[in-house]
Amino acid sequence: MSYKEFLYQIEKQVKNRMGEEAQICIHPVIKNNSIVLDGLSILECGDNVSPAIYLNSFYQEYLAGETMEKIINRILYYYQRGKRVRYLDTSFYTDLDKARKGIVCRIINQEKNEKLLNEVPFRPFLNLAVVYFYLLEQEELGTAAILIRNEHLEMWGADKQEIHEIAVSNMKKMLPCQLLSMEEVMRDLMEERDLDAGQERIPLYVLTNSEKSYGAVWMTDHSPVKKIGEILGQDYYVLPSSVHECMIVPAEIKTDEKMMLDMVMEMNRTQVEPEEVLADSVYYYARAEKHLRIVQS
Repeated sequence: MSYKEFLYQIEKQVKNRMGEEAQICIHPVIKNNSIVLDGLSILECGDNVSPAIYLNSFYQEYLAGETMEKIINRILYYYQRGKRVRYLDTSFYTDLDKARKGIVCRIINQEKNEKLLNEVPFRPFLNLAVVYFYLLEQEELGTAAILIRNEHLEMWGADKQEIHEIAVSNMKKMLPCQLLSMEEVMRDLMEERDLDAGQERIPLYVLTNSEKSYGAVWMTDHSPVKKIGEILGQDYYVLPSSVHECMIVPAEIKTDEKMMLDMVMEMNRTQVEPEEVLADSVYYYARAEKHLRIVQS
């Protein structure tokens, strides 16, 4: 069965299970780095919001021998588990004064998101781009991120500079910058007793935010970038581990720049989800210059 036929069968069988009144829709969803996934949405009578269930991985399971019946059962299970809110009042979103408290920013790759950047306000940063989201937090829904598009600015009567200033101010309060030693990161990943107290400490650091989610954006802010140089007392490299964090490598380590680029590229190919890759680049902060620059890409 081809992928197109697979999608048709999913839509048909889910429709049969949910009944005629339910609206079943499969639509392409463009994720970060122009990754396109096919999302299934189910709207029952009176609903205006539904969890998106991505179908691409289900097709791989089908090719591996999974039956359509089991796949449909799992899709409906995920739908029922994720359907905590059936109706969402979105009227607040037409008013910037009501929406401003939830506006934040994230960083993505410019080249890999060229089409998207034609549709959204953004601020270029080296070979990257700062984009803006509204974080909607509800007890039943959890946290949902709504990408801010050009039409939102038109509706709000706002410009990119105003949105950027709002987002940076919110980030400092909602998702403050964190600089963690590699030792602290490792303690989060394993039991403290598993760490050898006598082992040599690696002078590496991770730049992220308090939630460790989309924290790489802090590499674009002059204040923490300058502060890191002051803390280290030297220049340093920035290796983009993902959209969530960056690795900080003090210049005194004197690691070969090409070797660092190879390491970043290897991580991006093997350890990071395609939609979470930030860049195949190595950046350098010189305290005398007071800004980041690309040294390998």
